[in-house]
Parts: sequence; C-alpha cells; structure tokens
Amino acid sequence: MVWGNTYAITNNFELNGGLAGNLRLTTDTATLNGTIISNSLITARSIVTTRTFSNFGTFELADAREAIILGSFRGDVTLHARTLRIISQNNIEEHRSALSRVDGLMEDLEAALEESNAILARDENPIRYLVNNGRLPLEDLEERVDIFTFVRGDLRYTSRQEIAFQDYVVLGNIYFTQYTFMDVLRADVFPHIIKSLALIAYVFLIYLIAKKLSSNNLNGITAAFCKIKNSLIALAIGLGLVILVPVTVVLLSLSQVGMFIGLLIALLYALLLVLAIPAVLIVDSKIVNDKLFKNKVKPWAVLLLLTILFYLIALIPFVGPTIVGLVALVGSGGLVLRICTKKCSKKSKNDEDDE
Repeated sequence: MVWGNTYAITNNFELNGGLAGNLRLTTDTATLNGTIISNSLITARSIVTTRTFSNFGTFELADAREAIILGSFRGDVTLHARTLRIISQNNIEEHRSALSRVDGLMEDLEAALEESNAILARDENPIRYLVNNGRLPLEDLEERVDIFTFVRGDLRYTSRQEIAFQDYVVLGNIYFTQYTFMDVLRADVFPHIIKSLALIAYVFLIYLIAKKLSSNNLNGITAAFCKIKNSLIALAIGLGLVILVPVTVVLLSLSQVGMFIGLLIALLYALLLVLAIPAVLIVDSKIVNDKLFKNKVKPWAVLLLLTILFYLIALIPFVGPTIVGLVALVGSGGLVLRICTKKCSKKSKNDEDDE
C-alpha cells in the first residue's frame, strides 16, 4: 500500500497493489489491477482495468485511443476514448447467469419494496433505488450478482459507439457523447503539431546562435557544429561517451573531492546531447543545399524541411527511436571530434610558428 498521492509520467504503468491517495497519471499504456482509495485522473494512449481493480473515488480517463474497463467504481466515472469496451461478463452464459441472480435477488427484496411503500418512476432502476436508500448493501449486490464491472455513481463516457448497459452494471445516471472528428484532432493531431513546432523552435534557436557566433554564415555554422566527415568515427566516439561518462561520474561521486567534478562532467555531457541533434540537422541541411539544391534554396528552408522530416521519421515505431538515438550519438561524437580536431590544428600551427 502506498500512502499519500501518486504523480507519475511514464511510458508504461502497472498497478498491482493499493494507493491510499489520489492518482495523477500520464502514460502511454496502463494496466490497473489493484485498489485506489481516492480519485484517479489518467491520460493514457491505451488502458486496461482488470476485474480485480477498485476505485473508491472519482475516476477520469482523458483522450485514450483504446480503453478496456472492468472492475468496481464507487464514485462517478468519466471515460473519454476512441474505442471503449466496458465488459460486464465474458460471454453470454455468464451474462444470463448474472441476470438470473439479479432476478432472484429482486424476488428476495420485493418485501423490502412493499414495506417501504416505494413508488418507483417508470424508468427508475429498482436496484439503484434500493442501494441509494440503504436497503441493499453494495457488497451484497456485488457478491450475489458476481459482475465484472460495477459503477456506483454516474457514468459519463465519450466513444465512437453507444454501449448498452444492464441495470446492475451502472447504478447512477449514464451520459453518452459521440466521439467526433475534433476529438481525433485534439487527441492525435494537435499534440504532434505542438511537439513539431517545439522541435523547430529548438533547432532554429541553435541555428541562430551558431550563425551569430560564426563569421561566414552557414560555413561558420558548419565549422561551429562539426562537419562530420567520418560518421563511423563520430558514432564510435558517441558510443564511448555513453559508456564512459556514467561510469566516470559514478566513480567520481564515490569520493567527496570528485563529486563536483563528476557533476560538472554530467552537465557538460547533457549540454552535448542538447546540441547533438540540432548540430546534425544544421550540417545536413548545408550538405543537402550544396549537393541537391545547388544553393538555390534558402538555408533556413532546407533546415525547416529536414527538421520536419526528422520529426516524422521519429514517429515510426521501433525505427524512429533507433534513428533518433543514432543521430544523437553521431552528433555528440561529432562535436567532440570537432573540438579535438580544432585543438590539434591550433597546436600544430603553434609548433610550426615556434620552428
């Protein structure tokens, strides 16, 4: 059991125990098996709540592509998903069995209705009436009906198709909203537009800084951000840095004297990674403009085109992240190679002057 509130941003999330506080979760995929005592606010691309899942407060799911919902929900439930499945039984036989148990339960409770002289509205759920008036404990209902999904409060859901619920699944009111094209844009298109604009702004910021620092415009940018002549050497250096930097930082951190140096190395490596991808894109835009467009296109336009293309490639499953990782390694290794080459050139020039 985790006491207190839980806030998480991760790729994959799985809950098997209990949470005593609120859950605020942003993830790509989520599997919920345990118990949440308070409220849940979840943003997930794909989510599954199992039959053993329980949520005692409000439960809200925002902008999911696919959601499979089972379990017990004691508060209000809000679900927003393109494809939504709320499973009450696994198959028809279990569904019929549950219905028969509900019928038997209602026969046992007819006396309670007569004793209270209840006058039910035409569309009122008798089970809902008995629960809300304290004549039918929730534990008794869940145990005797043995349903997979149970919502004690109101259910608000947005999906492509409306779902037909049995009376014993949702005891509160049910509100349905059709999943529209604007929902698709908000869930799938708008986030990519924002991310791509952020990447473009980030790359062009580095581009403008390099251009301002360089004396020969784009040639100066290429010099400042390492024109990578040998990609294999740059890649080897990048791989070496991935291994050596963490090991060095850990070893230095073991001693109080080296802790500051280790922190400084970690910050420098982080700065190197920040510059790596823009460096490769800037240099590649120069090469593409020279070789393909014969310098007839504005440099910023070529850089913009390559940045958008890079973002689209990064979205491809498996291939995209691999290419992004390789570009980061080549970029970081190329920057180090450029610095070392520049220092060696200065040293050789100084030696010649001394002679």
